[in-house]
Amino acid sequence: MRRALATLCLLSLCPCTPASAETFTHDQILTNLVESHGIDRWDKVETLRFTFHVQRPKSELKRVWTWSPKTNVVKLMYDPKPDETKVVEYDRDELDGDTPREIRKIDRWFINDSFWLLLPLHLQWSQDVKLTDGPMRLAPMGRVIAREITVTYPEQGGGYTPGDVYKLYVDDQWRIHQWAFHRAGADKPSLTCIWVQDIQAGPLTLCSYYGNPDTKFKLYMTNVSVKLTGEDGWHDAKKVKHPCRNCP
Repeated sequence: MRRALATLCLLSLCPCTPASAETFTHDQILTNLVESHGIDRWDKVETLRFTFHVQRPKSELKRVWTWSPKTNVVKLMYDPKPDETKVVEYDRDELDGDTPREIRKIDRWFINDSFWLLLPLHLQWSQDVKLTDGPMRLAPMGRVIAREITVTYPEQGGGYTPGDVYKLYVDDQWRIHQWAFHRAGADKPSLTCIWVQDIQAGPLTLCSYYGNPDTKFKLYMTNVSVKLTGEDGWHDAKKVKHPCRNCP
C-alpha cells in the first residue's frame, strides 16, 4: 500500500478522462453515483460490518461497526482507553432530544465513519444537499483529469455537516478518484485525499483506502462484510482492480 501511495506522486497523468462534456443535473449526478457504487441494490443488505481506521503521524483510531439498516440498530466496539474495550448498541430510530450525550456522540461517529464508506448512500438520504456539475479539470492532487462535482450542505438544516462543501473528482464510470473537504464552505480545503483501493462486498462497490502522501494522512476500512436478505452467510469484501484507479 505504501508503494501505491508513492506512485501517486508521479507527474504523469492518468488517461481515464471522462468521455462526455455533457452537463448533468442534481438528480442525474445522484443516480450515476448511486448506481456506480451498487447503492441502487442497498435494499438487499440486511447487515453491514466494517472496521474504521485513521492513522496520522502521531495518532491512530479504530472503531468496529455493525449496522442493520432495516432495523437501524447500530453496534460499536471501540477502546476508549488502551486497556479498555467498550461495546455500545443503540437504535437510530429512537434518537431524540432525550438521547444521552454519549449516544449522540457515538451517532456522530457513525455518520462520519459510514460517510466515508457509503458516500452515495448518504447523499441519497440527504434531502437538502445540492449536487452541482462542474468542468473536467486536473484533480487537486494531480494524476487524473476528472469531472468536478460539488456537494453543498446548507448552513441551516445540514445535519452534522452544516455548510460543508465536498469536491468530488469522478471518471467516466462515476467512480471517485479524489475528494476535497471544505469545512463550512471555506475556500481552502481542510482535507484532500486520494481514493486508492476499490472493494466488492456483495452488490456494493466501495472504496476502502484513502490517503494523502503529503500529510501522511491515511484512512482505511478493514473487515468489510455484508449479509443479504434471505441468506445465512456473509459476503466478505474483496479487492477489485478498477481499470483506471489512479493508474498504479
